[in-house]
Amino acid sequence: MNLGQELAKLRKARDLGQKEVADLLGESLGERLIRAFERGEKRPSRDRLLRLLTGPFQLSAPTEINQLLHLAEYAELSHKEILGYAPNGDVSPQVQSFVTVATHGALYRTSEGYGARLSDLVTHSTGENPLHVAIGDADFLRGWISRLLQASTGYRSPAITRLVVLSLNPRYAEAMESQGRLRPNFAKLMLGNVEAIRAETGLLVEHRYWPGEPGFHGYLYGDIALCGMWESNEAGHLHVKTPLTEFHRAEDPVRFGGFLRAFGSSPPPDSGA
Repeated sequence: MNLGQELAKLRKARDLGQKEVADLLGESLGERLIRAFERGEKRPSRDRLLRLLTGPFQLSAPTEINQLLHLAEYAELSHKEILGYAPNGDVSPQVQSFVTVATHGALYRTSEGYGARLSDLVTHSTGENPLHVAIGDADFLRGWISRLLQASTGYRSPAITRLVVLSLNPRYAEAMESQGRLRPNFAKLMLGNVEAIRAETGLLVEHRYWPGEPGFHGYLYGDIALCGMWESNEAGHLHVKTPLTEFHRAEDPVRFGGFLRAFGSSPPPDSGA
């Protein structure tokens, strides 16, 4: 379904007329505009779409809201938005599964959770920084950063000077595929996603390779890192869909320096830099 069809489906499931939706939204929005949204003739702004979903349609689950945002080609919910749309300010177990209070040692169990935290980091930074990413196949990275850099996401422009990508060496990855340690076509998908990121974002992308086995996967921006370990799934394939822990440079400078040195861009942690 497209966005308009989904909006009509949500309205009918709640037994609401188009005029009722407009009235419940509480702004100068007429029935005619609701009809245009449902027919796909117009697209609501990101802010108005969120008000529709969380107001008249009473959605609060991050997964459902993000699905509609993706259909509209808007960026997914930010960390603060997920907390803000929790019913009555109550962080239910369902919402808690997507977001954790942003502190040193916080654990993000889902891509929605760390995607929201990353969106906050790169759009609310007081200065510009490179974004370092240790990837798997880069599928999540491509979708997240491409949406975030669209002009109509509703976020501020991300303060990213360049993207430093650390991945498996393609030849090493192909050898691991033949050994059954990676799923087939992993290397091809990874390289395709990195090239697509270059084309779709316009960012300066520096692609670097691990010398052997990957040490971790995750993201480093400014003085904050979100990192986790590679694990094997039930099929015996290494993959990176594992929880990420938040690390702050001030709280753990040695480990933070180790993450950065993996990208070849950090002085020793005791250098004072």
